[in-house]
Amino acid sequence: MISISRKLKGFSMNFAFLRNPRTRGSVVKKNILGSGLIKIISIAISFFTVPMVLNILDQESYGIWLTLSSIFYWIMYFDIGLGRGLRNKYAESLAKNDINSAKSYVSTAYFSIGTVGLGFIAIFLLINPYLEWSTILNIQDKDGENYSLITTIIFPMFCLQFILNLIKSILIADQKSAGSELLNLASSSLIFGMLSYYSILGNASLTKVAIIFSGAPVIVLLITSAYMFLGPYNHVVPEYKFAKKEYLLSIGTIGVKFFIIQICGLVTVSTTNVIVANLFSPAEVVPYSLVYRYFFYVLVAFNLISNPLYGAMTEAYAKGDIFWIKNALKKVNYISIIFVMGLGFMILVSGSFFKMWIGDTVNISLLLTIFMAIYFAQTIMITVYAVFISAVGALKISFIFSIINATIHIPLTIYMGRRFGLVGIVLALIVPAIPGLYWLPAQTYKILNNKAKGIWGVNG
Repeated sequence: MISISRKLKGFSMNFAFLRNPRTRGSVVKKNILGSGLIKIISIAISFFTVPMVLNILDQESYGIWLTLSSIFYWIMYFDIGLGRGLRNKYAESLAKNDINSAKSYVSTAYFSIGTVGLGFIAIFLLINPYLEWSTILNIQDKDGENYSLITTIIFPMFCLQFILNLIKSILIADQKSAGSELLNLASSSLIFGMLSYYSILGNASLTKVAIIFSGAPVIVLLITSAYMFLGPYNHVVPEYKFAKKEYLLSIGTIGVKFFIIQICGLVTVSTTNVIVANLFSPAEVVPYSLVYRYFFYVLVAFNLISNPLYGAMTEAYAKGDIFWIKNALKKVNYISIIFVMGLGFMILVSGSFFKMWIGDTVNISLLLTIFMAIYFAQTIMITVYAVFISAVGALKISFIFSIINATIHIPLTIYMGRRFGLVGIVLALIVPAIPGLYWLPAQTYKILNNKAKGIWGVNG
């Protein structure tokens, strides 16, 4: 007990560098506290939203929406990595107090991604009439639901989110991650309010639910972007004359690697619901999705601590402040242990929680819950290292492992799913993530101690 007390005291004292309002750490701390409060409210809203949707729609219809949204969520990642590239380059420009470069990076990113997004909309509207969505989703057409119409409406909404989400990259790069979380809260609140309205009226449908979920974020992002660029960020408002080829190449050099990594990650996340729907049924997507969401919020909470470090680490590395980075990593590693222990507690109370949350409408096995907790424990343990690697742009190893994981994911998931059911689906997430428990901390150590060579280095 004395040993633990001393360690906790030392841990508290080591956080002293966060208390000085003039330090980089104080900015991180404010973002953590602000993001934490906002995210608590967002999570509460999301938890109330799920049973509301299950009350509005039956389990199969909700599974259809989850599958459909996971397919269209791919669009968010087709910015060729320019959003993540902008985040790094904008933060570097701020560290050097180079406002002209910051404006050029913003302008280049917006006009490039805008062109891609509008192109996606045009292509989709041309081919959508020929797509058999009932076959893609493994469903029988329901009376009153026109899936071609639903997709025609919501796909452009996802494309607009894809463009407007750049404002979040700017806020995170400017070490205002709490502002980015506030946008998510506003979207969740708007969704909840609109669903409540239709729930009271009793005339909601899958079409209306899909429009609400895809349209609400667009409204929030559009209003926020207009406010930001007319107000506090008017000095970097996008202008066509500032969109230049050399800045696109600069963002793109690191952005293409981000893009491939994001796409590979998306293959892992987004194809899973489609595989579950086709191996079993759309209804089986619901228990998998619910237990995933149950633990996902723990990762979200942990990201409230790790994400504010992104811009700070980019700035610190650009200024050669290695001591600050090492200190921050050490503290967050301690915190990750607490979060992993929290996952264990969540397993113990999961049965009671699911009964309180969704009643008896969906059956969720304890074994599925345990293996999902293991997957998220892995993710939490490596997240802070992944943030550092991304913040400094040392992406070569991440690039290689992402391609390998994406290549084996679909066949591995199908095999494991057929052999072990929904538990096998989760095992297919766990196994490819194991190497990351070694190489991410190892690469971080090499970079911070000036021992990184070849693909281990920032320029590798």
